[in-house]
Amino acid sequence: AMEIKGRFATAKVFARSIENEALLQIKAICDNELYEGQTIRIMPDVHAGKSALVGFTTRIGAKVNPWLIGVDIGC
Repeated sequence: AMEIKGRFATAKVFARSIENEALLQIKAICDNELYEGQTIRIMPDVHAGKSALVGFTTRIGAKVNPWLIGVDIGC
């Protein structure tokens, strides 16, 4: 798996190929302090969504990030 490192987190990407816009969205997630110390995995069907990445998974505990909800609608 490919790893993308940001300021606060590292994402493991399980896709064989990935579009540039999706890579930028992954980097933005990893640069966000909300995800510091979180385990981030990017699924093989990853692609850029309308407002955020489709194929993103993580456990964020008691935190809420509405930016990630429903992003596969209309992508």
